[in-house]
Amino acid sequence: MSNGTPNRAFEEAASIDPGTPASIADRDIDFSLLEDSLRLTPWQRLVENDRALGLVRMLEKAGTRTHGATDPDSRTAEP
Repeated sequence: MSNGTPNRAFEEAASIDPGTPASIADRDIDFSLLEDSLRLTPWQRLVENDRALGLVRMLEKAGTRTHGATDPDSRTAEP
C-alpha cells in the first residue's frame, strides 16, 4: 500500500490467535480440512496429493476428448 500499512487481509490473519477457538469461529474460518491433513504423516499427505493429481489429470483428459484441446499451447497446427 502507498501509505506503508499492511493490507487488511494480512492484518486480520495476523490477529488470529490459533489457540482461541472463539477467534476462529468469529471469522467463519473452517480449519477442518487442514486439521485432517495434519493428522496424516508426510508420506500419507504425499500419497493423497498424488491421488488428487491423478484425478485432475483424468478429468483434463476427459475434457480434452469431449471438448477438444483447451490449452492454446497444447494445440498443434494442422497442415
